[in-house]
Amino acid sequence: MSGWLNLSVVLVLTLGFGACKHDLPDPPPEDCQSGKMYFSRDIAPLLLTNCGMPGCHDAASASDGVNLSSYEALMNSGILNPNAPFNGDFWEVLNESDPDKRMPPSGPLSASQLNLIQQWLSEGAPNSICIEGCDTTQFTWTAVIEPLIQTKCQGCHNASTQNGGINLANYALVKAQALNGMLNKAVAGSGGIPLMPPGNPLASCQISQLQSWIDAGAPEN
Repeated sequence: MSGWLNLSVVLVLTLGFGACKHDLPDPPPEDCQSGKMYFSRDIAPLLLTNCGMPGCHDAASASDGVNLSSYEALMNSGILNPNAPFNGDFWEVLNESDPDKRMPPSGPLSASQLNLIQQWLSEGAPNSICIEGCDTTQFTWTAVIEPLIQTKCQGCHNASTQNGGINLANYALVKAQALNGMLNKAVAGSGGIPLMPPGNPLASCQISQLQSWIDAGAPEN
C-alpha cells in the first residue's frame, strides 16, 4: 500500500502542480435530511478530532503532505478521488490491519464511525452542508452530551491519546472534567485554556446544552 506521501508525489508528477490544487467554494447549506451524510455535520468532526490534530494532519503540520482541516484541503491532498472514493489511500489507511500503516495511529476508528465515512463515500464524498435545529432545552447525557463528546472530543482525548493529559473516554471521566470546570472553559476558550476542539468549535447552542447539563450536576440520564 502506498503511503500518504507516496500517493501525493505520484499525483504531482502525473497532473502537475497547478492541477493538484482546486478552488472549491462551499455549497449552499440545506436542511438536514434523515439518512443522508453531510461533510459539515458527520465527516469533518471525525477528521478534525481523530486526524486533523497538531503534529498530524492539521493545516500547520500537514504530515506527509496531507491536510485534513477542511474539505478543500482534503481534496487538494490527493488521497481521495470523489469519482472513485474507495480506491484511494483515504479509505485504505482507515481500514489497514497493520497498525504501523493504519490511520489514525492512536487506534482504529469505531465501526460506527467507519460506517458514517463509508456511507459518505458511497454518496460521492460531496462537500455537503446542512443546518439542523438545536433545542437548548434538551441536554441529556445519552441523547445529546455523549454523542457530542464522542464526535467533537474523543478523537484527541481518549485512553490512547490523552492530549493535555485529559481522557474523555467514558461518562465518569467526562463528568469529572465537567464538574471541575475544565470542560466548559475548554469549549469556551476561557480561563487560559485554548478553544476546543481546535478548528471546529462547538456552536453556541451546543455550548448552552453542555452548560445546562453541567449546571444540572452532569447526570447520566
